[in-house]
Amino acid sequence: MDQQSSQRRLSEISHLFLSDVRARTTGNAPRPQRRPPGAFKGDVSVDLTPEEFAEVFAETSDAEQSLDETPVASNTFKPVRAVVAHHLGELMADRIRDLAGMLAMEGKRVGLIYADAANVRVTCIEHQRQAQPLDEDIAPASMDAKQLLETIVELDQDVDEWLIALPDPRQNESRELLKRIAHWTLISGVDHDTIVASYRTIKGLCEGANPTISIAVFGAVDAYEIDKTYRKLSSVCDQFLHMTASLMGAIEPADDLAEYLVTYVAADSGTSAAAPH
Repeated sequence: MDQQSSQRRLSEISHLFLSDVRARTTGNAPRPQRRPPGAFKGDVSVDLTPEEFAEVFAETSDAEQSLDETPVASNTFKPVRAVVAHHLGELMADRIRDLAGMLAMEGKRVGLIYADAANVRVTCIEHQRQAQPLDEDIAPASMDAKQLLETIVELDQDVDEWLIALPDPRQNESRELLKRIAHWTLISGVDHDTIVASYRTIKGLCEGANPTISIAVFGAVDAYEIDKTYRKLSSVCDQFLHMTASLMGAIEPADDLAEYLVTYVAADSGTSAAAPH
């Protein structure tokens, strides 16, 4: 099968998947509409000051602090959560799936969007026994902003929450998206280097934005290590960024997860990709 036929078949399957689920869950209710954001010019380049570096590794008190997550306000879409994880490098994709899996194990159907300046990949993740692995060997179709928007709007009828993953938040489109998302989840490991990289990342991205922040921890051996990692990061966020961070919890690989590819598109060479964002 040539590439054009393969792309068309994927589009048809995606439409059937979305239409069938939406029809069963909403009774063919009207679909909401939205307008894409504009453009933002900026850059992420930040280093830790000596005070911040010392604070990251300072021992915090054992006193408990009650922190409530603020729901994401939206008149149209389901709750949207930006996942800050690009500092994890090759581990990023797996840790983001683990986060989606944690939400899915709570009974949620999660929409996951990977987006950069040239590619947008949309999948749907839910808990399902005897799930089949996602077919990764699929070529992207040509970018069509209108069709992409319609796909996301239609899938919004079927999911309970959205995760937005931006592989390179230094891009102008990524910075603008982050400014428009009310809640960010920062994924961090428990080792020294990852904690420093996590804080450095969130510090660089918060300029011009005022999100609520939650922290998800991976690689912890017990509750004490989770709490210790969280308190280090929340302490510097409060002291130097004047932002209160809540603890989302520990993320681990989840079993029995089904991930469906809904659409995968790429901008043609020489074509501006700002419109879909």
